[in-house]
Amino acid sequence: MFRRFLVPSDGSPAAEAAIAPALELVHRTHATLDLVMVRAVPTRSGASAPRSESHDDEDAGAYLADLSARILASDGIRPRFSLLTGDPALSIPAYVQVHGIDLVAMGLRGSGWRGETSPDRLDAIGSTAERIARSLHVPVLVVPPDARTLSLDRVVIAMDGSAEAAHTLAAAGVLFFQTSHATLLRVIPVAQDRIGSEEDTGNGSAIEELALLAKGVQGAWRTVASRVIQGTHPTHETLRFAREAEAGALILSAGALPANDGRALLSPLTPEILRHADLPVLVFPVRAHPSARAREDGSGGIRLSSHSD
Repeated sequence: MFRRFLVPSDGSPAAEAAIAPALELVHRTHATLDLVMVRAVPTRSGASAPRSESHDDEDAGAYLADLSARILASDGIRPRFSLLTGDPALSIPAYVQVHGIDLVAMGLRGSGWRGETSPDRLDAIGSTAERIARSLHVPVLVVPPDARTLSLDRVVIAMDGSAEAAHTLAAAGVLFFQTSHATLLRVIPVAQDRIGSEEDTGNGSAIEELALLAKGVQGAWRTVASRVIQGTHPTHETLRFAREAEAGALILSAGALPANDGRALLSPLTPEILRHADLPVLVFPVRAHPSARAREDGSGGIRLSSHSD
């Protein structure tokens, strides 16, 4: 199910931060790795590409070749690399569909090629990370700037009692099969004055349900535990728990992270948790499915220029 991963880069340190956790997953799953960089289409109607844009293409190609060589030297993995042209929010999902990508790892923020943000230059991958993730139907590993670089030996999986969260748990078990320790976490939203009270806030049924889920997926993990906690701000409580557990990643479904009022957030990418996260966040789309091969016109008119050894 997880055979081919993609890391988009804009040449910035923030974008390259996604490479290390992506490589760890590649080693765990014996998958292959693709690297892409995107150059935005010039906005000048009818104008021919100036010499500087040709130089940009050459520089970008050289950067991708150098990055691929560095990865081969350090990790023994030879990535495919491609320079794409178009809007990153369109060309990256098109690449995912055309090439059967199963997982995308990307930095949350980038500075753009050579630190420039002109729409006629190579676009900043991180600035469009949310748009890209919203349009994908494969898991997305988002790495915030200055994220803690811990091994993926320990992960925390956010649960909310929904079928989508259970689906994410099953899919994560396939990705991390018997290579990581997992903790299933359920945060019960409560008012400040009710934290720790003896009044039933749903803890009992949540504990029983989570323990049953943990028992059912034991074979997919090295070990699996379950925790139910109370909190006034589930997002902050989830991140605090993951931090204290020294987790290498937080895993959640697009519809599995509870909002402050207890309802599941249905956004394909939860801006709030990414805004505060200091560790990689792996988001599984609602009803994630294996990559489907594109139709003949699946690239949507986006030019794909591929280079690989």
